[in-house]
Amino acid sequence: MSSRPRILLVDDKAATRTAVARMLKSKYEIYESDDGSAALARIKGGERFDLILMDVEMPIVNGPEAYRRIAIMEPELAERIVFLTGGARDPDIQEWLGRLEPGRLLWKPVGAAELREALERIEGKIGRISRGPSSNKIRADAPKGSVGKIKAASSGKIQKAEPSKRTR
Repeated sequence: MSSRPRILLVDDKAATRTAVARMLKSKYEIYESDDGSAALARIKGGERFDLILMDVEMPIVNGPEAYRRIAIMEPELAERIVFLTGGARDPDIQEWLGRLEPGRLLWKPVGAAELREALERIEGKIGRISRGPSSNKIRADAPKGSVGKIKAASSGKIQKAEPSKRTR
């Protein structure tokens, strides 16, 4: 078993998955899914991931809905999701994006340095990620973030928020 962190890369566009995987393959083990429902099936099936990179707008199950379901199934994993977007057209998704904590949203096309920095920031928040020698279960050496905050953000009525600004 590799000691590199496992990333689930979820995007409906194969070209995006290929480009992102190329940027990260030297440091991470990359596993791909082409939509949120496929990603959820992998998680429900017992696959373990250290981080998730998830597109926001996808057919079948979009990023915000996949996040909501992951927050219920695996709250600690939901804290380790970084979202990718080329720009959301749906007003509800735009509002949802505006509520994300800083560093959890990257704009496509994303650069390698920006991508690695975002992932390292998430890793730093949860401590060094490792697996026990006989288990595929993830163990973080630092305390987890607020699970209640995730559940609150994933349920109920969306509150109006200023849309996040794209900066370059």
